[in-house]
Amino acid sequence: MARLLHVPLALILCGAIPAGLKAGPIHDAAFFGKIDTIQSLLDGGADIDERDTFDRTALHRAAGKASPEVVEFLINKGADLEAKDKLGWTPLVVSANGGHAATAAALLLHGADADSRDDAGKTPLFQAAFAGHFGVVKILVEAGADVHARSKLQKDTALFTAIAFGREAIVTLHSNKQLYIDPESATGTRIYRARVAD
Repeated sequence: MARLLHVPLALILCGAIPAGLKAGPIHDAAFFGKIDTIQSLLDGGADIDERDTFDRTALHRAAGKASPEVVEFLINKGADLEAKDKLGWTPLVVSANGGHAATAAALLLHGADADSRDDAGKTPLFQAAFAGHFGVVKILVEAGADVHARSKLQKDTALFTAIAFGREAIVTLHSNKQLYIDPESATGTRIYRARVAD
């Protein structure tokens, strides 16, 4: 009997599993951290923002790994910081979802939008909280990410997501901007809202 292999979608989306995606040589070079190869490809006329079959660029692929040097290189060569894939994920969302704090910091340092929204209205902060990546959450909060931002469909905040998935370290995050829970009742359902304490 054949067995189905279930690969978490998040691993595929964050760039950790490139199989199944049709990508160009620049994507592979970025994924594997081959800066010399990227430079050779660019010298030969490659498009730095070439898209793979999931509409990801080389910067998305580098952001999905702990590759701040590759991210810096691509940005300095003119890569689009706000390029969106088929889910509306920017390289910063890919990095946040993958838990790559140094990569996320490099993207933010170069002007990546800390509050970019994907097609579901989720921000990099939401994705980092969902995945339990404390270091990335801290960097995003320090960069001024909107802790009140809500997703489109469920209207969840990053804090609610952290609570729902048991990410206790994220609930009381930062000494200057402590997140806390404000429960209120609505239609018999307990709802949590993220607030920033002054």
